[in-house]
Amino acid sequence: GKKIIIDPRVRATVDVAGIDLNQVSWEQLLAILDVHNFASVDQGGLVTIMPDANARQFPTPVYTDVNFKASDHEWVTLLIDVRNACSAQLVPVLRPLMPQAAHMAAYPPGNILILSDRASNVARVMRIIKRIDQQGDNEVDIINLQHATAAEVVRVVNTFYAQQAAAEGG
Repeated sequence: GKKIIIDPRVRATVDVAGIDLNQVSWEQLLAILDVHNFASVDQGGLVTIMPDANARQFPTPVYTDVNFKASDHEWVTLLIDVRNACSAQLVPVLRPLMPQAAHMAAYPPGNILILSDRASNVARVMRIIKRIDQQGDNEVDIINLQHATAAEVVRVVNTFYAQQAAAEGG
């Protein structure tokens, strides 16, 4: 029940076991495309099948709500407002978790992460970001000094925080 345009670069031999080819569901077809690094982009009832490296350049849904609803195989873009961590520092940590065709970028002025990938993987990475993006421990600890003066400890701690702030870019 869909009108489909197939990119000429979409070519693959698919071995299917245990599926009646006359009864293949849309989700099964999308899973087969995923395995072969192809993507489908729905453009108002017209579905384009292409290499997944091109999918992020097509108009896909853009979400700002981390609780977005989309089919697992649908290509989406999610803008994530990072609250406690530095978005630019998250990119090298999270990028290996995304396929080569996906896109991840930081927008430091707004501390925003931009993810473009299949919805299932964007949701998985978002769960990781939620875990990382936690507010730090604000409790006060009292430490009795035995082998240093308070002034020396303050100098060392201030140096540590200055180095950390310089490494983080602010």
